[in-house]
Amino acid sequence: MTEALVVAIAAATLLGVYIVGVKQYFNDYPPTAFVALSYAIGAVWYFPLVAVRIPVDKFWRTLTDHGFVLVVLAIITALALVAFYTSLVLGDVSYIAPLSKTVPVFVLPLEVLALRQSITRLQLLGIVTVTIAIYVINYQGGSVLAPVFRLFKSRAAGLAIISAILFAVVDVGKRVSMQE
Repeated sequence: MTEALVVAIAAATLLGVYIVGVKQYFNDYPPTAFVALSYAIGAVWYFPLVAVRIPVDKFWRTLTDHGFVLVVLAIITALALVAFYTSLVLGDVSYIAPLSKTVPVFVLPLEVLALRQSITRLQLLGIVTVTIAIYVINYQGGSVLAPVFRLFKSRAAGLAIISAILFAVVDVGKRVSMQE
C-alpha cells in the first residue's frame, strides 16, 4: 500500500466518523446555525496562521483582485453545506453520504460545458461506475426503477444531490480562479 493510499483511507475514515458524529450529536440544531458556527470557529482557528504566514499586503491584494469570486464561492459553499446538513437531518447517513459525494459526476460535465474540456474514456467509465454504484446502493428490491423514483421523492436525497451540484460549481470555480 502506498503512503498516499493510506492517507486517503485515513481521510475517508475521518470524514465518515465526522458525518456520523454530526448526525448523532448535532441533529437537533438548525443546519444554518451549525454551518455559521463551523465557519466562525474555522475563521478564529485559522486567522492566526494566516496572519503569521501571509504578508498583509499580499493578503489584501489577493482579496481585492479575487474578492468577488472568493465571496461568491464562499456563499455557494455555505449553501452546499446547509443543503448537506439539512439532508442529514432528514435522512439516514447511509443514504445521504454516498449521494452527497457524487461531486465528480457533476464536475466533469461542468468542465466540459464551461471550460471546453473533453471527456476521456476513463472519465466516462468513472461517471458510469459511480452512477451504477449509487443505483445499486439504493436498490431495495421491487421495480428496477424504484431507486430512481425514491431519489426524486425523497427531500433528503434531493438536498444531497443539490449539495453535490453546488460543491461541483465551487470546485470548477476554484479551478477557473486559480488558472487566471
